[in-house]
Amino acid sequence: MNSGQIETLSRPDVQRGIHELPELAETSAAMRVAADANLGLRLCVELGAYASLGYWGTSTGGSTAARTSLAIAAPLIAIIMWSLLLAPKAKWHLSEPAALVLELSIFATAAIALASSGPIILATVFGVVAAGNTLLLRFFRRGRQEATGGVKGEQTR
Repeated sequence: MNSGQIETLSRPDVQRGIHELPELAETSAAMRVAADANLGLRLCVELGAYASLGYWGTSTGGSTAARTSLAIAAPLIAIIMWSLLLAPKAKWHLSEPAALVLELSIFATAAIALASSGPIILATVFGVVAAGNTLLLRFFRRGRQEATGGVKGEQTR
């Protein structure tokens, strides 16, 4: 250990990250890789939800104007809800049960919209992956909070 690491470990006002907990070194490295991969998947799932809603809009409306309006409005509503209530830097954060319900509702709506526009198997796979990703995200977040002792000020979303 160098002097900077010793100073960090001896100062109670400095946050301790997972990488600074020696008893979790091996398992936390694998967990960090899995958690990072899950976050990458989360980005793909969010973008997939917006794309599904847009695709639904283009295949639902009767006229070209209606299809265009739905293709823009449906994902835009989901993006606004997500950015205001669920994003890591959201203006207003929902408490955990409500946030989980909203996330799953957005993903379920996207899966149902995709299924109603045709590709039922794709919609089913999307719904299962989105639900699994959401639950794994909670699992990794809880594990990180336990490993760091729930350090105040740590970003958990």
